[in-house]
Amino acid sequence: MPYVNGLREKLRRNRNEKYDVFVYYTDSETCGGNVHPYEALIKYREYFGNSEVRLVVCAMNATDLTLSDQGDPLVLDIVGVDANAPWIISEFTKGHI
Repeated sequence: MPYVNGLREKLRRNRNEKYDVFVYYTDSETCGGNVHPYEALIKYREYFGNSEVRLVVCAMNATDLTLSDQGDPLVLDIVGVDANAPWIISEFTKGHI
């Protein structure tokens, strides 16, 4: 599961690798490039014809998240991380929650 910034790189460099899930850890300082992370995810989904690619955003501090479309059921936003976070991410990536 590469980082979303890795997703941007994959879109630019190698269009042959396919992923099911991207996990993005952030301190909410987001724009480090020309493409917003959620826009990059949409482009990735379109390129591979896979609308089921998931995104997990783990914010390390409690601020308003603007990295994803909160209406997208294949996106999980987590604010703050504790011992349960890996299990929640795992269950989400499997489609159980």
